[in-house]
This record gives sequence, C-alpha cells and structure tokens, in this order.
Amino acid sequence: MQPSHSGHQKPSTGKEVRQGDRILILHGKFAAAPTQYVNASIVTFDARHPVWGPPGSPNVVLTFRNVHNSVAAHTAPAKFKAFFSVLKPAGTLGLKSKVPAIAPEKGVPAIVSKK
Repeated sequence: MQPSHSGHQKPSTGKEVRQGDRILILHGKFAAAPTQYVNASIVTFDARHPVWGPPGSPNVVLTFRNVHNSVAAHTAPAKFKAFFSVLKPAGTLGLKSKVPAIAPEKGVPAIVSKK
C-alpha cells in the first residue's frame, strides 16, 4: 500500500481503500505491534450524534484533516460538542485542518479550549 496525495491508502491497483478495509488494515497494524498499540482502539460513531467514550476519559483528543468534511456535512457542532464531552477537565483538543481558517459562523470555534 502507498499513501495517496489525500492521505488515503491505495492498494497497488490505484483504487482507494474503503472504510471497512481501512479498519482491517488498522487491526492488522495493531496486531503486528501489540506492545506499541496496547491501548489503541477503533471507535465507530454516528456522525450526527457522535460519542467517543465516557465523559472525561482522555487527556487529549486529536483529529486530523477532517474538520472541513464536518463543516460541509453540517456535523461540526455535534463533533466539537462530543470532543469536549469526552475530554477530561482542562483536556486538550488538537486539530490539524487543511482549511485555512476555521469558520465560527459555520459552527466551528476558532479557538478551542476546555476550561
């Protein structure tokens, strides 16, 4: 497999790997290095009503290059609410977005902090 320009993995045929295949790839990666991924898990969720774990469970939540999709799908407010619901008090939300500027008018906060 080789990463494509979009970050999705593509098999040698050039076709994009489907969601179910990505989950299988991750399970294989976890199994290949069990000590490295001892606490890793895969969480599936409803994009309109996401729940990523019990409230106050992780210190850090990271999300990479998907905020623009959430804004376009009108699921950003629910996702940001879920990010902060799952975080411990004073937890950190790290986000990397390819969107040049986060758009508060579309429901995505420009500054993210949990106090």
